[in-house]
Amino acid sequence: MTKEVLVSVCGTQFQNGEEDRTETITIGSYYKRKECHYLFYEEMIEGFHEPVKNMVKFSKGQLSVQKKGVITSNMLFEERKKNLSNYVTPYGNIMVGVDARSIELKEEEQQIQVRVEYAMEINYEHLADCSLAIHIKEKREGISFSL
Repeated sequence: MTKEVLVSVCGTQFQNGEEDRTETITIGSYYKRKECHYLFYEEMIEGFHEPVKNMVKFSKGQLSVQKKGVITSNMLFEERKKNLSNYVTPYGNIMVGVDARSIELKEEEQQIQVRVEYAMEINYEHLADCSLAIHIKEKREGISFSL
C-alpha cells in the first residue's frame, strides 16, 4: 500500500437505547514495520483552529490511539483487557477506561479495515458500549470511499 492514504474513522456509542455516531474522513500517512501498522492523520475539532494530530498503531489483538493538540490522550485497546488513560481536553481532564471485547483486522493489498468493539467508562463509571471502525484505503486519482 502507498504511504499516502484515505482514512475513514467512525466511532459509535450505544447508550440508553440511543446511538451516537461520529465520523472523520481525511488524508493520512500509513506504513507497516514488521507486524505493526502505523497511521497518521489530523482532524479538526469544532470551535478550535488547531488540528489534533493522531497516531494509530495496530497489530493483531491490539490498537493504540495517541492524540496531540487541543485534545491529548493515549488510549490502548487490547482484546479482553481493560486499560485506563487520561483524556485531556480544553474543558478538563477525564479518566477513560476501555475494555476491548474484540479487535478485528482485515488486511488486503490496497486497503485495511480495523474494527474494535469495547465498553467505555468515564471516571470509573460505565458510559456506553462502543465500536471504532477504521478504514484505510490506498489514495489514487478517482478513488473514493464507499461507506
